[in-house]
Amino acid sequence: MKVSRALAPLACALFLASCSTAGETVVVTATEWVDPDSGEVVTTEIGAPSAPEDATEENSGATEWPAEYAKVLDDPEAYNFNVPSPGRDEVDHVPDGEYFYALVEANGGGAPELLLSSMSSDEHSNHFARVLVFSTDGGSLQTSGESLIYGAAGAGGSRAGVEASQLGRGLFQAHWVSGTGDGSTVWHDVDGATISAPTEPEEMNVQYPRPGHLTVNWQPTQDRAALDAGELTVSMPEVRGPAPVDEPDVVVEGTVVAKTGAELIDSMPNGEDPASEYLLLQLDAPREFTDHHHAGSVYSRDAEYVSLGRREISARGNERLDGLEWERLQGERVRLTVAPEHVHFPTDTSMPTGALRVSQYKSAEIL
Repeated sequence: MKVSRALAPLACALFLASCSTAGETVVVTATEWVDPDSGEVVTTEIGAPSAPEDATEENSGATEWPAEYAKVLDDPEAYNFNVPSPGRDEVDHVPDGEYFYALVEANGGGAPELLLSSMSSDEHSNHFARVLVFSTDGGSLQTSGESLIYGAAGAGGSRAGVEASQLGRGLFQAHWVSGTGDGSTVWHDVDGATISAPTEPEEMNVQYPRPGHLTVNWQPTQDRAALDAGELTVSMPEVRGPAPVDEPDVVVEGTVVAKTGAELIDSMPNGEDPASEYLLLQLDAPREFTDHHHAGSVYSRDAEYVSLGRREISARGNERLDGLEWERLQGERVRLTVAPEHVHFPTDTSMPTGALRVSQYKSAEIL
């Protein structure tokens, strides 16, 4: 994926000297005269309008980030990785001299963020890395004062990973057990290079990746190919999904909203608390969708919402959390592109009833 930012073109206007009225100041930026030998009109520039300050700063940040990040990769030992984790994921960290990097979009600023990891091993064969975030979107290099982690424990099967977001907003910190794949994930917003406090942990299984998550592909700091190409080092996770369907992609646009169960339905179907909150992509108008794997058949119906996440309280008082990263995008316009085999309608009465479900996005964009 090539990362680029459009630079505002600078228009150079030609002002010719002329008679001025009283009180006017005439600035001559170019003169024209006729060459007596050739008869051609010759223009001599005296000056050109300078770029606005904000455009200069933006262009500087856009054009200089590869050079700034290259300096970081040239001397990774200069940075302090023993900084707090906003999720309190504390691991003993004694750098072993191994450093890796990745390029992701994490704060929606345009230029990518640099993730720099420092590996550490101990006498128990625990092999974890701490991860710092770097950004140039503020016009200069910023470094996070917090860290995330990834790696594996030497015993017990404990694992940790860092994932990017298809929306280009925030980072996911995951923890799981290698045997079953069961674990939890939290989402951290990223402001500049600052990593925010996490959302509440959501249950997950690494064998069934969640929509909107991207795998981070770490590169040795000596290999600058990705940096030189300006390419994000992320990829779609492998999903155990239904067979592909030979139909066009499904593209939906709408506004991210949060609605309670009471706002969506008169009576909760399974005794859920009516105050349960559901995060939805509300379409501009209901439209028809086709579920190609609906209980072994093809099934079509209209839907007004796409289900994104939830804060649901079950009939027994248990809280079910899912897709909490969407909470901070309420009111935003979003476009989702989905392969047809990854859209479906529930075959049970789970909330929100009637809303379209999506198991993987081809792309997700904030408009």
